[in-house]
Amino acid sequence: MNQLDPELKRLIRWSRAADADAATEAPYGMAVRIASRWRAMVVQSETEPAWWRQFQVTAAWLSVAILVIGASVWTSRLETDLGAYTLTPAYQLIAKNIAP
Repeated sequence: MNQLDPELKRLIRWSRAADADAATEAPYGMAVRIASRWRAMVVQSETEPAWWRQFQVTAAWLSVAILVIGASVWTSRLETDLGAYTLTPAYQLIAKNIAP
C-alpha cells in the first residue's frame, strides 16, 4: 500500500484532535464588514456622471414596459380570430383587456 505524505498525516492528526463542537458561526461583525466592502465596490466610478446612470435605469424600465405591453398585445392577438395584419386601436385593447 502507498505511504501517505507526512504533511497529509499531520493534517489528519490535527483534524482528529480538533474539537467537533467548535463554533461554526462567523465572528461578530463579520457580516457588517463584508457588506461594507461590497458597498464600497458598488460605488459609482468617478468618470460616470449621475445623470447617465439615471438615464440607464429609466431606459431599462421603459424597455420592460414595452415588453409587457407587447406581450399583452401578442396574447390578445392569439385569443382573437382576426388576421395577422388587422390591428385594433390601442385604446380599445386597453379598455377591453387591461383596464375594464
